[in-house]
Amino acid sequence: MFDVTDPVGIAKAVCEVERHCTGTGLAALVNNAGINVSGPFLYQPADQFRQIMAVNFHGLVDVTRAFLPLLGANDASASRPGKIINIGSVQGIMTVPFMSAYAASKHAVEAFAQGLRREMRVNTQMFGGRDGCQRVELVVGSRQ
Repeated sequence: MFDVTDPVGIAKAVCEVERHCTGTGLAALVNNAGINVSGPFLYQPADQFRQIMAVNFHGLVDVTRAFLPLLGANDASASRPGKIINIGSVQGIMTVPFMSAYAASKHAVEAFAQGLRREMRVNTQMFGGRDGCQRVELVVGSRQ
């Protein structure tokens, strides 16, 4: 486990995984990091909004970019192309009140995954939006 907003932590994770791949490449990358703080946008501090975007979107982008060589993303790669699995949310396609920052981050993940799906040699999949929903507790102690 590592902080997806820490470039040094990401680089260490790539090195650690590479040590275990021993020339076979990485079969899959699962992007599952995420945070949420809900509440009215009017009262949400800008730094909090930026942190949610940093973890949920920019971290996912940075981790994906770092692992692409191990996933066999380029045509020169000897290994079979791997798969990128992004854990999204129904919030990535439909926003509810008091979840603006979280929804914005998940909309960005949806768009990024769609772009990768069309650009890359790597198989990119999204879960948690259009592909079905799982009930999860986004706010500790919330009732669903």
